[in-house]
Amino acid sequence: MLVALSLIFVGIKRYRDVECGGVIRFGRAFLLGLGIAAVAGLIYALVWESYLQISGYDFMADYTRSVLKNMQAEGASPAAIQAKAAEMNAMAESYKNPLFRIPMTFIEIFPVGIVVALISAGLLRNPKMLPARR
Repeated sequence: MLVALSLIFVGIKRYRDVECGGVIRFGRAFLLGLGIAAVAGLIYALVWESYLQISGYDFMADYTRSVLKNMQAEGASPAAIQAKAAEMNAMAESYKNPLFRIPMTFIEIFPVGIVVALISAGLLRNPKMLPARR
């Protein structure tokens, strides 16, 4: 995820060097980074959605098993495990709906993109940071 989002840095740098003559303000760089993060998040969500449709993988069933197994290994009470199972089953039911699942998948990656955009904009607003080659 972080490796893919490093393209935010590359995109801002290229825009700064090619389109802006080597200088970019923080706000413009951050907005560009947010745009790249949004596109990356959308692609990430659509690829995940495609993978689920093509493979038939039941992510929530595996995730639920893993959570409950970890609770048992940690010595949780049967009542707590049963309550968590009910909660996870409700979540699994919601996760079947693509209109719920796609935004949830998008939210997995977009906050990381915001952080990368902030850092990239902060670094690249300085024209001495990796100056353009002439």
